[in-house]
Amino acid sequence: NFVTAPGGQYRLCWCAGAGQVGAVNASVCLPGNEAAPANRFRVDVGRLTVVGVAPLSQHRTCVAGFTCNVDSILGQHLSDDDRFLVLDTCGNSQQPPGFPGAGLLSDVATSGAAAAWMEPVTAKGGQYRLCWCAGQFYSCSHAEHFRVDAGTLTVIGPAPLVQDRTCVA
Repeated sequence: NFVTAPGGQYRLCWCAGAGQVGAVNASVCLPGNEAAPANRFRVDVGRLTVVGVAPLSQHRTCVAGFTCNVDSILGQHLSDDDRFLVLDTCGNSQQPPGFPGAGLLSDVATSGAAAAWMEPVTAKGGQYRLCWCAGQFYSCSHAEHFRVDAGTLTVIGPAPLVQDRTCVA
């Protein structure tokens, strides 16, 4: 299973479940009961660190016909092993055409906070999803590994790429 929550620090809290001595209305904390009210989880038992980009609304812009740098990505424990992939929908294997390396931003640096395509982007103008994969935990070799939607990548350029026009002199 993949976690798609923003990277960051979270608190782990405990709720007495069925079989706990003196647990009143304990059925609300049974596994699979996603409707368990948060106020039942009263005992703080520790911290959970989620490695990943945060916030999940980071927007970047590229211009068609030029190389593109995607930098200043924010997150928790990002790594040079992390990868970004441009998709129409994160986790979906349909990759839009016109991005070098089939959309994979593999030249990742500065602890995962920057990536670049060294060849020009030739994709049509429009909005795409900037999807992230934790390279320190996954191979990042399939589009399905890129389920975390880090935000929007806007390509400035013509759309569609093939246009026929007539001018009269």
